[in-house]
Amino acid sequence: MKLLVHSATGPENPTRAALALLVARTAADEGHDVRVFFAGDAVHLVREATATAVNGLGTGNVAEHMAALRGAGVTLHLSGMSSKARGIEGGDGTELCPPAKLIELAAWADTTLTSERMRLSPPPQGLGQASLQPRRRLVSPDRCSLDPA
Repeated sequence: MKLLVHSATGPENPTRAALALLVARTAADEGHDVRVFFAGDAVHLVREATATAVNGLGTGNVAEHMAALRGAGVTLHLSGMSSKARGIEGGDGTELCPPAKLIELAAWADTTLTSERMRLSPPPQGLGQASLQPRRRLVSPDRCSLDPA
């Protein structure tokens, strides 16, 4: 499977930021073709000091996930505009990209996951692990939409 993980969640939400990378890392470990695209405050995560300091509750350390992704040959794409606005440069397994690259990656992928739609839900009673489940709210009797978490 070709998977794009798109994250705009930065260090202000360490659990969600690490979760996006944990999902990407898991997919890469399972042999899937993975690309990661950081936008907005998520570009802060490529700074070594920031990545080392960001630990998600139950989702691991950002620096460890990034090292595993780089080790698996996964390119980390950074929004060029977001990076420039935050003084971040490419290099070391990262690539600065225009918005068109995100569109290209989304068209390439079989599945696109976004950090803004991921959340850890409490595990069902008796189970010890959290699961990824989108939250849904009723919009009309015949339509559902994802809640922005």
